[in-house]
Amino acid sequence: KLGINFERIKMFDKEEMPEYLDEYLLAMEEPNANPTGITMNYLYKMIHQAGEKIVLTGDGGDEIFGGYPRYEKVHAFPKLISNNLIEKIQNYSENIKLKTFLMSQLSVFHLSFWSVWHEYFDKTELEKLFKESNFENYLESLFFEIVSNSNKEKKKRFLRLMEFDRKIWLVNESNRRLDRVSMHNSIEARSPFQDENLIQIIINHKNKFSFYKNKMGLRKLFPELGSLPLVSNKMGFISPLGEWLRANQVFIENNINYLEDYYQIKLQNKGVLLESPSRGEFRNMQKLWLLNVLGRWLDLNER
Repeated sequence: KLGINFERIKMFDKEEMPEYLDEYLLAMEEPNANPTGITMNYLYKMIHQAGEKIVLTGDGGDEIFGGYPRYEKVHAFPKLISNNLIEKIQNYSENIKLKTFLMSQLSVFHLSFWSVWHEYFDKTELEKLFKESNFENYLESLFFEIVSNSNKEKKKRFLRLMEFDRKIWLVNESNRRLDRVSMHNSIEARSPFQDENLIQIIINHKNKFSFYKNKMGLRKLFPELGSLPLVSNKMGFISPLGEWLRANQVFIENNINYLEDYYQIKLQNKGVLLESPSRGEFRNMQKLWLLNVLGRWLDLNER
């Protein structure tokens, strides 16, 4: 439509993941476990090799304008259960469907309301894995500090999640990753959607906007999209996590073993996590990946 010549970038082979994981950890200077970052770092590496200096990105668009499809889950059920009862049931439940229902019952101001959508491990799972852990206490104290300083006016749950994503996820995770990856590859990244004036306009007039979790809004504005071979649902910038795990089993297991050696502990349910890629258990794959990244980070920093 704009006459821009797009270049298609072919990603690296799945067997090459270990090499690019190390490069990503070097760029981030922390054990960041978002697999998208590895793909993103490779993309910026290719942009640098093409001789480009500045990149305009769409980061922040979902958190400010449209939201994510997962937001729908927070009001899939009417509010029926108290927060205290929810916590008691959650601690003893392994049923994923029941946990999803319980999440829909949380108050918008409850500590777990936002963080549940972004954490790989919940409190009970951490306790099972490490037996004793202060990780969840740190997360709760950090989250409480942020929430207690925000305006607690009554809002729709959808808008509340979007606000948390904008203030917490976008700033502390998404933007930090973008900044470190782009600068590591000598690229200046700019995100026009995050202009402060534009964000304020959206916040002040949010009741006049229709928030779309899919591409319906775009199709109304640009009917010509209907004739193009586009995926109908919104899809994020993702990485082939399952393929990476299945193609590098020895590498993954070595990093998990190093993690155990470093902390001098025995991880619970390690076998279940290691088998998750072959079984297609995505939530366990996410946990396995996080532990893999942590083990690799510790190994690299000990050398």
